[in-house]
Amino acid sequence: MSMDTFNFDVLHLVFRCLDDCDFNQTKKVSKNFNYLTNDKVLQDYFQFIKNPKLLLHQLTLPQRLTQTDLIQKGVLKGKVVNHPNGTVADQQLILYNNSTSEKIQKMNKFFLKKLIKNSLNNRPKVEDLNILRVPLGLVNSEQKKRLSPKLSSSVLKLGLEMKKDELNKILKKRSNLNAIETKLKKKIGSQHSDNSIKKILLEKHFKKFLLEKNLRKRKSIEFCLQKNYLLKDPRVFGIHSSSVLSFMDDGPFKEFRKESISKTISVTDDMDILEKHQIAFKFFDENLANEYGVCNGHDIAVFLIKNGFLKDDPRFKTIFLDLMKDEHHYRTDITIDDFIQILGKSGHSFLLERIFLGRRKLRKLTIPDFQNFCEKVKEIYESVKSAISESEGETAAYIPQLSKVNKDLFGISICTLDGQRFDLGDAHENFCIQSCIKPLIYGLALEEHGEEIVHNHVGREPSGVAFNSLSMNKKNLPHNPMINAGAIMSCSLIKNSDPLHERFDYLMNKLKELSGNISWGFNNSVYLSEKITADSNFCLAYLMRKNQVFPKNTRLEETLDFYFQCCSIETNCNKQSIAAATIANGGVCPLTGRQIFNSLTCRSILSLMSSCGMYDYSGEWTFKIGIPAKSGVSGVIFSCIPGLGSITVYAPPLDEIGNSVRGIEFFKQFVNAFTVHNFDNVHTDVAISRVNPLANNKMDERYNKINALYAAAEGDITTLRLLLLKGVPATASDYDQRTLLHLAASEGHYAIVKYLLKYHDVDVNATDRWGGTALSDAKKKNHLNTVNILTIESEKKKNLN
Repeated sequence: MSMDTFNFDVLHLVFRCLDDCDFNQTKKVSKNFNYLTNDKVLQDYFQFIKNPKLLLHQLTLPQRLTQTDLIQKGVLKGKVVNHPNGTVADQQLILYNNSTSEKIQKMNKFFLKKLIKNSLNNRPKVEDLNILRVPLGLVNSEQKKRLSPKLSSSVLKLGLEMKKDELNKILKKRSNLNAIETKLKKKIGSQHSDNSIKKILLEKHFKKFLLEKNLRKRKSIEFCLQKNYLLKDPRVFGIHSSSVLSFMDDGPFKEFRKESISKTISVTDDMDILEKHQIAFKFFDENLANEYGVCNGHDIAVFLIKNGFLKDDPRFKTIFLDLMKDEHHYRTDITIDDFIQILGKSGHSFLLERIFLGRRKLRKLTIPDFQNFCEKVKEIYESVKSAISESEGETAAYIPQLSKVNKDLFGISICTLDGQRFDLGDAHENFCIQSCIKPLIYGLALEEHGEEIVHNHVGREPSGVAFNSLSMNKKNLPHNPMINAGAIMSCSLIKNSDPLHERFDYLMNKLKELSGNISWGFNNSVYLSEKITADSNFCLAYLMRKNQVFPKNTRLEETLDFYFQCCSIETNCNKQSIAAATIANGGVCPLTGRQIFNSLTCRSILSLMSSCGMYDYSGEWTFKIGIPAKSGVSGVIFSCIPGLGSITVYAPPLDEIGNSVRGIEFFKQFVNAFTVHNFDNVHTDVAISRVNPLANNKMDERYNKINALYAAAEGDITTLRLLLLKGVPATASDYDQRTLLHLAASEGHYAIVKYLLKYHDVDVNATDRWGGTALSDAKKKNHLNTVNILTIESEKKKNLN
């Protein structure tokens, strides 16, 4: 290829990206460009930037450096080319001005040819520079023909020239971008992969943009692009050159939007998105990338796992799959573009921001330093294991199958409100749930009938006697749902009129939902063992029937069978901890984001677990440990810690009351190590995520309101739920009368809009200071799902009126 056909526009943009960089920044900038490709030729080319003998600022053409200066410094040779504006920077900008005369353009190209020829010397051939991927890779058809056929399709990304009328014809024929993709395939040829083509971003209205460079001195440069040029991957400016891309306020930029054809990455005029991409690049650069600017998929997987996000987490399955080259090997060539694309595909952008990018208070994970937390838990585990041997305590002898369990088993599982999980020891060893099912079936009864009806049949006070005692309260009702009599009553309330097999299926499906769609098992031998040793439970049932406290049409023997089946359900620490975290999270499963239980149901469950969950040890537990928990005679204790998550401990040997010996000791040491006791905030100044009824001053109210508005705009439904529980009204608005609903609808956060509409005082037709409604905001941004739900709600309001 001759110098006459070289694409100087491309090289010009390379220089502009490096503009204002001094020698100390050289390595940083060149490393950023190395991320653009793995191609050896390009890496060799950038060695000249790293060469200390070459003064970079002489090549990057700062605005005050004239051609005369360059000649004096020995960079250029020959006669000075005069120019009306006098500076190299002015000449460069004129390259992109439509009104520039052909003569001036030739002068500029002549100058750049001289610059290239005299500065590169014996470096790679100029034609090799065509593979350079730059923000505006504009290559016309003539230049495309001269490209080397050996270039890798994974490296070559072309920004093609296409006339506006040609583009409009395609867009008129079809409403999507498939036609454009087909057109590009024909233009580029078969040697390029589909993935390569799909990464070309197209926008017919894009004419100019503002580049604000985040180097030592902030500076704005406006480029006026030729009408027929198409934009190629603008994220390069936002990421690779550590710059922020912002949009002009005039013309088509007001509603400007770019999308990749594959719809894996969406970039809007929201500056925050591009800032997040900058942070993603910084994280990739500092924590993942090797000397060649790529990373191993194994490193990303390890980072996720260390933060508590495991491979079986449904939210991260696609990410873990994308990190794999095949079934047994990780990818070793992940670039910054691949990294951002992998994150974008998961559909959990806010959670991923917390994991990889979050630095602000509300964006941190539930346990930010999860690895250190797990190390301390492991120390407690080892301490308890060595301090208490399996010989201390006995397994439940009154149920034959439970008495045969291995006494040395000891497992722990933790699940936070964000779904961070940690398993230790025998966490995946199956066991029968026994009494730990009682809070869950009580919750199902509340969901079906409500608090008032349920507590017409069962009390809510601690009994003060053994869990299987033949004792009722003054109203001849079971004392509470956490003892055998109360649990039998809860079973009688669940789908009372349905056949037994349908009731059992309903229960199993609910348990599956509570634990993130992980199925639970059933131990038939334990069920049969329970049934033949259930004399006391039969006595309790007949006593309650005598007192006429069962719901109408209760079939006694069938109800008892259902109760025995409930106690014989098989689970493990891992599944139990996810279900418990769902309760601690107000009924929302951390792994799926689905609302399984009403938040008021969870409040009732936690209240009774706190006062009655540990059998005769409940008072002592509340005093020393101070967190809601429930134990079972199989040796399991699970706790729910509002604001944090859940912990499940399994160790079969029991004390004389019926609680796990190792389980009790573990929680004692855990509370000593961490501020999780309900009343730690009374006498310590350590901030913990818990509702404090004493904090009722105006500053707290304003702070919570601001955070709620921020959470609604960001799509952080977990934080929003917590703040609404703290007393922030669902109708809260900002200075412009834009409510939580306005902000969520404007950003297209469908889940938050749906959640807010459940509040009766939320007005779907509320207007801001400009007369806009949540529906009008959603329509402007074309958030179709949000528009649909708001339209339906608005129609309902009209019909009521």
